[in-house]
Amino acid sequence: MFVCVKIFNSNLKTWGISATIGNLDEAKNVLIGKHLDGSYVKGKLIKSSTRKQIEVEVVSPKKIKELPWRGHLGLHLVEDLIPILERSKTTLIFTNTRSQCEIWYQHILSVCPELSGLLAMHHGSIEKEIRLWVEDAVRKEKLKAVICTSSLDLGVDFYPVETIVQIGGPKGVARFLQRAGRKTHAFSNISDYEWEWILTYITKGATSLSAYNEYKKVHIIDDGLFRVLSRGIAMRHRVQIGTIVSDNHLNLKLLSGKRLGVIEEWFISKLKKGDVFLFGGQYWELFQIQQMDVLVKKSKSKKGKVVSWMGGRMSFTSYMSDLLRNEIYSIQQNTSYAKTLKPLSFL
Repeated sequence: MFVCVKIFNSNLKTWGISATIGNLDEAKNVLIGKHLDGSYVKGKLIKSSTRKQIEVEVVSPKKIKELPWRGHLGLHLVEDLIPILERSKTTLIFTNTRSQCEIWYQHILSVCPELSGLLAMHHGSIEKEIRLWVEDAVRKEKLKAVICTSSLDLGVDFYPVETIVQIGGPKGVARFLQRAGRKTHAFSNISDYEWEWILTYITKGATSLSAYNEYKKVHIIDDGLFRVLSRGIAMRHRVQIGTIVSDNHLNLKLLSGKRLGVIEEWFISKLKKGDVFLFGGQYWELFQIQQMDVLVKKSKSKKGKVVSWMGGRMSFTSYMSDLLRNEIYSIQQNTSYAKTLKPLSFL
């Protein structure tokens, strides 16, 4: 989607490009804004009519016995994944959590060691320099597959990628559709009266709830700023708007000082000097914790704890849970799968 508009200066143009937004007309209005009289500035919408040829395939267990309440990794399907990797130029393999990403990376290499050097990993805790190298290697067709998390599901377009594999299901339906993000534009038409009512509600609980302190969520401090002072209310707000709350991050470094990424304090606090853990596809031995830095050295061991993050504890949305439950039931009943999902889905 391309939007072009002239604003006051005939030489000034604003462009917007998107591959995933569905409400194009609204997006165009958000991008180019309004005149002083409230009317939208005129713009031009250029949209391709070409439709991608997408083939959907579901790979499921031959038999379904029992599934755990949580933490299902689907590793028993790795043998079925290898042929898919072999017949595709490049494949992105999406996992729900960074820990799952680490585990699948190691498991694929153990089953198919010839992929060493052609397989990479990409998640938000790996050092940015390494992530950029992985993205560049995909563009140049140097990699056969990348095990990744949501760090690669938005705003990235790689021409060599032929296949997208989703291990299990994302924690929300929106991630299947590559959500385009929130728009504050929805509040642009709010009146002054409505705005004042909202401020009164969050600071005093409005008229009917003013006697209850739990509805006084925001305080007006001396300098006139509105601020949330309750830690409990702040945490509840972050969860309700979809923010993944994480623990304090520590820098993960080699003894030489080279950065490897970040690791959460709650995980590293459980380890002692000499313990081995898996991060970024490598096993590391904990040497020392120095202020905000975790110093490690390479370990020859092939066993160790898998690094994990608090964000991995977030549950599925009710919609996604219902979708996956129906899919499992349909497999058990040997019914046909309705091909309504675009990504290649793994269970």
